[in-house]
Amino acid sequence: MSLFGSADSSQSPDSGKLCCDAGQIHYSSATFGSWSVQFDSISIIGEYTNQNGPYLDDYFLIFVGESRQEWWEASFYADGRDPTLSALERTFPGVSQLGLCGSTSFESHVLWPPKHHGKPLFVFSKPQRPPGLLGRVMTALDATVEHRIADGLD
Repeated sequence: MSLFGSADSSQSPDSGKLCCDAGQIHYSSATFGSWSVQFDSISIIGEYTNQNGPYLDDYFLIFVGESRQEWWEASFYADGRDPTLSALERTFPGVSQLGLCGSTSFESHVLWPPKHHGKPLFVFSKPQRPPGLLGRVMTALDATVEHRIADGLD
């Protein structure tokens, strides 16, 4: 058991590596991609869960850019998560107050900035489908859920 909840390595075979140094967060994963972002480019930090567990990664840390049109995701199960969250806590107070451990559905929360802590980060919706029988069949066969940054997180 880690400081921030269970980091069960039986999730995705490559949940990745997460670290921070010199004012940047770095994430690398063969499954989820790799990225780096500077602290001063982050406007919101949050957490997000989906229904992919227990065999695939279903919990992610989210780092939203200043434009609020882009964000970077890191698997919650990534190696280095605990020391990274501890380091981020010094610059982004409250970021380690995770609340979605154990969630098994589409859910999200803002962790930082404090004025939005606990508010939903994402709005979830089903994609638009054509009307009629074809649309109903597509909806029944496709469990895709789209998400976007929630309004009011200025």
